[in-house]
Amino acid sequence: MLNNHIPLADHIRDCKQFSMCSEPQLAYLFMLALLAPDGIAVECGVYQGGSLFCWAQARLGRGKIYAVDTYAQPRWEREYVIFRQQLLERQLFSEVHLLRKLSWDASEHLNNDVAFCFIDSNHGIDGFPKDIKAWPQKIIPGGILVLHDYDVSNPNVVVKKYADGWNEQAQWEVIGNFHGTMAYRRPYE
Repeated sequence: MLNNHIPLADHIRDCKQFSMCSEPQLAYLFMLALLAPDGIAVECGVYQGGSLFCWAQARLGRGKIYAVDTYAQPRWEREYVIFRQQLLERQLFSEVHLLRKLSWDASEHLNNDVAFCFIDSNHGIDGFPKDIKAWPQKIIPGGILVLHDYDVSNPNVVVKKYADGWNEQAQWEVIGNFHGTMAYRRPYE
């Protein structure tokens, strides 16, 4: 049961209608957000907010929650309206802080005390390499970094290539890849 007395499975099913993640991926995100230590939680690439609404329930009262998305193109205006409407309906408007910025630029506006970070923004060569450079340095020891579309078979999606290269150097604990959603934990130093 969640804070609002809704069974977790119902909560996930409800969030799915506003997310591109599958129900198993949403359950995995919720579990990872619960597992992460207290501190700031961030989602980069919010779309309509379904994944954020899902995992945010595991973070309430544990640190600020940030939603990062530009919603810059006119074609994203509908998603922005849905996101804001859902924030109000779910009574999360005062809990979630929206940063309308490119994901890698938004990292500059936060302190180095991020406990949970889910990156589901630009998966291409012009975006993801900047995210994997910007966000891990913001995460506290024991904090969790989650990457969506890790093993997508598409030449325009570079998440796996750059994440593997990053972690070869960083040596973070691999929590696991579940349905294309990869999670790492920053080691305690």
